[in-house]
Amino acid sequence: MRKVTKFWSTMGAVVGHPADMTKKLIKNLAAEFQRIQNLSKISGCASTGPPHLRGSEELYTLFEEYYSVFFPHGGSICPKFVMTENQLKEYVYFI
Repeated sequence: MRKVTKFWSTMGAVVGHPADMTKKLIKNLAAEFQRIQNLSKISGCASTGPPHLRGSEELYTLFEEYYSVFFPHGGSICPKFVMTENQLKEYVYFI
């Protein structure tokens, strides 16, 4: 579990916030992103313009890139498996 904690610490350092705040932000963005993705698949449901995440088209595009890199098959923002160059580890999350 240390690698996941280190990941959030590193991400937090990049954006200038504590690890727990960064993790919460990414999870909230993921929930909003998935909601937008699901709505975009419904015909005629507010799909006239480009999608926005928290009012920003640029943030939506950036999060879409992040999501496609870390979760290429879709799914949860907290991965069950974390693959490194040396090994594959399974993590159990309690949310």
